[in-house]
Amino acid sequence: MAKLNPFFVLMLNLELLIIIVLFLFQLNAHGGEQITYFQAYAMGHQTKYSTAARYDPAAPTSSYSNPSVHARLIQYIETTKKVCGPEYDPAAHDIDGEVVMRVGGGKVRGRYMIGHASLDYSKVPSLSQIQARSTGTSAPIRQRPNTTMNMVADLQVISTLFVVH
Repeated sequence: MAKLNPFFVLMLNLELLIIIVLFLFQLNAHGGEQITYFQAYAMGHQTKYSTAARYDPAAPTSSYSNPSVHARLIQYIETTKKVCGPEYDPAAHDIDGEVVMRVGGGKVRGRYMIGHASLDYSKVPSLSQIQARSTGTSAPIRQRPNTTMNMVADLQVISTLFVVH
């Protein structure tokens, strides 16, 4: 029978201890309050830890690590309210896979627009299934803007400002 290396056992115990400590810190960070995957996604993409203590839907674009994250969150919130009703609060619920498919135009390069790791792939309908169920009053399936489109939009704003001056 092979004998376990004591160093290996010590490393496993150390890793387990670190996971437990991080879990306890996470519980204390939000006052023991459960947060949704939507809130976790939004707070995880904010620039400063202090601003990420609570999810704030009114947070400006500058508070996120990437301006496209803010745009994705706004698109998700708008589409969720179209699908579930204007009183629906997306921050109070986990990320809806069907809404993500509608907002992001399906999976691009094998990834969802937001919350890729938090979605249960077996419960997320395919884009063709969503298209088959869609009616004229359903939320539209949008194409995901790529970086080139964002750069063109930024250049249009810059050129407009230049012409105005």
